[in-house]
Amino acid sequence: MADSGDTAGRLGAGSHHELRIHGVAGTPPDAMLDDLTLTSPAPDDCGAPPAGRPSVWRRRAELPGLRAYSWSSVTSGSARTALYLLLVPHLLVNVAGWTAVPTAPTGAAGMDPARPVRGRRVRVVALGVRLLALTLTVIMAQWALLICLDLVAYQWAVRIRGWPSAWLGLGMLAAALVVELVLLVTRLRLREPLSVGSSLSVGTSRAPLTDPVGYAWLARDQELMWSSPTTIELQRRAHHGAALGSAALVGIAMVGGWVAMPEPWGSLGTGLAVAAIGLGVVALAQHSLSTGREGDAGWPWLAGAARICGRVAALVAAATAAAVQLPAAMPAVSPSMAEGLDAADLTRLTAEGPPVFLPVVRDLGLAITIGYTAACLLVGLLAWGLRDRSAGPVAVRRAFNLPGLALLAGATGGGMGAAAAAVVSRRLGTVEDAVLPGPLPEALAITFAALAVALGWVVVVGLAVATRGVTGPARVVVTTAVHRLLRRGSWVSVTLTALAVAGVGMITLLVRSPDNPLHLLEGAEPLPQVIVLVAASLLAGAVGLGASLLTRRTTVGVAVAVLLLALATLVTLRVPADELTRQLRPAALAIGLLFPAALVAGKGVSALRNSSDRRTVAILWDVGTFLPRWFDPLCPPSYGDRVVTDLRGVIEDTLGDPAGPQRTLLLSAHSQGSVIAAAAVLGLPPTTATERLALLTYGSPLRHLHAEFFPSQLDTGAFVQLHQRLGGRWRNLARTSDPIGAAIGLDGVDTVLGTDPCGRGHSAYPRETAYDTAVTALMADMDTEIVVVDRPPARGPSTSG
Repeated sequence: MADSGDTAGRLGAGSHHELRIHGVAGTPPDAMLDDLTLTSPAPDDCGAPPAGRPSVWRRRAELPGLRAYSWSSVTSGSARTALYLLLVPHLLVNVAGWTAVPTAPTGAAGMDPARPVRGRRVRVVALGVRLLALTLTVIMAQWALLICLDLVAYQWAVRIRGWPSAWLGLGMLAAALVVELVLLVTRLRLREPLSVGSSLSVGTSRAPLTDPVGYAWLARDQELMWSSPTTIELQRRAHHGAALGSAALVGIAMVGGWVAMPEPWGSLGTGLAVAAIGLGVVALAQHSLSTGREGDAGWPWLAGAARICGRVAALVAAATAAAVQLPAAMPAVSPSMAEGLDAADLTRLTAEGPPVFLPVVRDLGLAITIGYTAACLLVGLLAWGLRDRSAGPVAVRRAFNLPGLALLAGATGGGMGAAAAAVVSRRLGTVEDAVLPGPLPEALAITFAALAVALGWVVVVGLAVATRGVTGPARVVVTTAVHRLLRRGSWVSVTLTALAVAGVGMITLLVRSPDNPLHLLEGAEPLPQVIVLVAASLLAGAVGLGASLLTRRTTVGVAVAVLLLALATLVTLRVPADELTRQLRPAALAIGLLFPAALVAGKGVSALRNSSDRRTVAILWDVGTFLPRWFDPLCPPSYGDRVVTDLRGVIEDTLGDPAGPQRTLLLSAHSQGSVIAAAAVLGLPPTTATERLALLTYGSPLRHLHAEFFPSQLDTGAFVQLHQRLGGRWRNLARTSDPIGAAIGLDGVDTVLGTDPCGRGHSAYPRETAYDTAVTALMADMDTEIVVVDRPPARGPSTSG
């Protein structure tokens, strides 16, 4: 293959280019291009030197036209991306919304007035998911309020330090600033100047206000997906106003539970807060239930008014709380807390003195938990009604993707807030004067830890079952088992939904028990035995899985795990509950909240300083933020709009004018890169000549994960369309031991590689002999001859499928 002397835009000179596109975690360009060849001693079957032998390596002869397309800087280039760890709940809700988007039917709706509008069920489901996202935003704002106003401003500054009650206003203002910071971190990133003279301002420009849900798909009208900033901006304003309004409303109620608020400022703040919440909800409802076309996609002034009312309400609430003069002695409980207490407790807790904490936000915890769970199930039911009937039973299973992910988002958000409250209270409290986050974080610790263990057990059992008939090194057995387990990934969502509902039932019984920890300041800790069983289950599951892998017998591992768990249960039941309460209260916080919170916080801090750690953190964003923020505007910004449109431009620039130089382009895409490459090809203009374009994918999650969770975007129909668009020039390599990649399922596309004895799982596909074979075949299809230079030896058998 020789250079022709001409240039081909960004890929440089040459008549043929092989463009490699990396997956998640941002493989550096040099790693994609600079393969090394072992020259001495002779390599083993995996291309590595014998153990304990010095070795000599040299770089392979450069292949002209080999290029690397690196997109990792879009997701991990800025230190700000480390702050995205705080937005994981919002990311999960947005992904949940995408699982419920309907598949584009024949004669699908479109923005063109000559085409039908989107159906009512699409609008209702979009509204349901967006209201779930709004509820999650309000919950996160309440955690900020609990920490800033209750723990820091009241308990630490006013009650313990004896500072003026004006600190209550500062605490209210700090909670509002947290909401503002989230809006700043998640601000829109515009690709290009927007059109002028339309309906909603975004940055310094104005753009058409549309709602693309039900109008745009990767395989149809794709440009709408990457050019929809106004629907995100309208939702951002609605979330902003509702979050500030809810913080102001509860803040006023927290302080007003002890002392009368100055009038008319208390009533004014309450009215503005209610207006902000109402306007935000109405703005989302009007936007979601409209036709979504320009001119009928909502009234943006509603969202703008919600933001203004929310900000003013927060300022009024802060000023009012700062002006309150708390008396030196007050009842230790508010009237709302006194309800349901018996006479003895009421006498003990109504003694005059400074209250231990502000009451209202704790009283809301259970109602919010139950309400959010019920809303998730209701929206899931709506999505089930929207399912594609032609898909059969698989559509029923996939309908659980939405409630499962939404409930996981709520659990994650609750756990993060509880962990933050627990950490702050420990940092500020002393032996004499404790800062009490209340028992809610501890109850959440027990519940979430138990749910995590239950889910872990499900995964362990699934992996043990999936190892049947698998031989080879332990790493190959594990990766093959994961591959088999993820073939029907929606079952994980079904399990998540069932476990979350069970967990909410557990915490409801816990809170409604005679020793209600949300009302009593003292008393027995809830369900201490669960704490021990959580730790024992983790240990038993790990040991059982290890025994299963070592003995290659599933029954042995299950027997060991059950025996250990039974022994732990027996010991737990024989230990007095009071002793468990005294000794294991720290264990509940450590297992359920503080340990995972420390891991997340530690990784976030290191990512702020180290770019390599940012790449590790960015794996989550690479997987979860490819699609736009249509359902939760506070999740990390999508990178799909920039990367897909940019790669599409590279393709068009390289292929050039059909009458010009005949250049060929082979897209060689790994893992998430295959999703980006497929979207770029599907989004090419219909007039683009693709006779000199080919696609090679390997380790691809297109079928394994994306078709399972996003069937509206990448299903069999989209794969057929992609195959046809390329004229059959698409090959896909998949190992049976790859936990992420899988076969596409189209005739003539897949090459299923045999078990990899080197245990490389998801990596190093270009070192397979099948890779060279696929490249040569694709180049021949484009009437181009390629000479392979210094390829490593074959790595195990491969068969075409």
